[in-house]
Amino acid sequence: MLSADDSIHGHHSLSPLMATSRDQPNPLRPYYIPPSIGLPSDPVPNAAPRASPSAKPSASPPKPSFGSQARDILSDLDYGVDLSLGDGSPTVAEMAKKLLDQAVWNYTSVLFAQPFEVAKTVLQLHSPAQSDEQRNQLDPEDARRRAAAAARARYDELDLKRSDSLLEVLSQLWTKEGAWGVWKGTNSTFVYNFLLKTIETWMRSLLSALLNVPDPGLLGGYGVGGGGLDVVDSPNPMTSLAVAVAAAGITGLVLAPLDMVRTRLLVTPYTATPRAILPNLRSLPTFTVPSPLLPITLLHSTIPTFISASTPLFLRSSLHIDPVLTPATYSVCTFLSSATELFIKLPLETVLRRGQVAVLTDHARRQQDFSAHTSFRSSSSSRRSRSGSPSKRSSSQVPPDPEPVPAVVDVGPYRGVLGTMWFIVREEGSTGPAPGAAPIARKTAAGVVRYQQQKANKGQGVPGLVRGWRVGFWGLVGVWGAAMLGGSGGGEF
Repeated sequence: MLSADDSIHGHHSLSPLMATSRDQPNPLRPYYIPPSIGLPSDPVPNAAPRASPSAKPSASPPKPSFGSQARDILSDLDYGVDLSLGDGSPTVAEMAKKLLDQAVWNYTSVLFAQPFEVAKTVLQLHSPAQSDEQRNQLDPEDARRRAAAAARARYDELDLKRSDSLLEVLSQLWTKEGAWGVWKGTNSTFVYNFLLKTIETWMRSLLSALLNVPDPGLLGGYGVGGGGLDVVDSPNPMTSLAVAVAAAGITGLVLAPLDMVRTRLLVTPYTATPRAILPNLRSLPTFTVPSPLLPITLLHSTIPTFISASTPLFLRSSLHIDPVLTPATYSVCTFLSSATELFIKLPLETVLRRGQVAVLTDHARRQQDFSAHTSFRSSSSSRRSRSGSPSKRSSSQVPPDPEPVPAVVDVGPYRGVLGTMWFIVREEGSTGPAPGAAPIARKTAAGVVRYQQQKANKGQGVPGLVRGWRVGFWGLVGVWGAAMLGGSGGGEF
């Protein structure tokens, strides 16, 4: 057994070892370096000879506080940036500058794309010239509207030879209206795009919170599609997909009046007043979506979002095409999905634009009829009060009524979603040789050469539904090519 002295001696001999075991190498782990995290341990002084009772204890240095050693605990963290402490926190001026830079960037993007947007809208609304046989088959309302538009023959009307040429539209707009005609509607487009992103994001977050699912816009999936939404990582992908589609549909219905104002500003000449957003909003028949435009507005808002949001889910769940394992295949598939979305959205957009102009025209015509009826009643009462004074203005001196919506082109009719598409493909205008084209020489079996006159086909065909597709398609090609050359995200598009 150990004596008391041995026990005391052993305790004193182990105390320095236990106090400095962290700093000493472990014989079982000779190459292990202990981490430098945490507060250093207080050193334990070695056993010193017993001092005399009369000697005063030496003053020990003050122990540093925990707050002064806070930065030594986690020395690898950047407190100025990651935790927004001290001088790293953004000021109000910096936040305002960031918002201003973002707004300038968005407005510049709209400014660059606006000429092509104006030309595409004009082509979607343009109805080619009808032949005599086709003009006799039109409805009485359409025939009256076309005859009135042909009788006016204003200077600012465009004489388009081709129904699919963006450059021809831009050239004639620049000639007749100048730069103001090419960049008209820029402010309304900027406001519409800003409100579209803001309201759709807010509505998507609200629906996600109500249904207890993650926000599809905040999941941050790898290699998402062109729409920027990824529902693959959601615990309930179908519910997240329904949330994204519903948010897009609600946003489209809310912004339908502003979209009608934007269409009016794009299709009317720059000299037509008013040109501000608020006066045009006040002149609308209603501040909600009109009932004839409800189906096409929902289809135009929801179908592109459904395609872009469901593409990653379909590729990764059904086809097992992953952006990490097969980045090239995934990138090509997302490009094809974006192209499909473009060619499905353009026919819906064409029908929507014609429906918006039809609603605006009908409302303006009703207002003109009411004003004419009111003025007629007032003039009749004034003539009766004058008791037989002859009228000094004959019917030939009365100026013609102004056009309700003075569009720069002859706008095609709106006959519902499927009816308008059928009219464009099978009845509107004609495709084929131009008038006066040379006949085609055909050689018969007997060797006789006969000349046959070329015939024009009735209707615009399927290309009439996708007018302006070249700008959108080459834009997709440019974005996809830049992503492939830059190697951003391995399939991200």
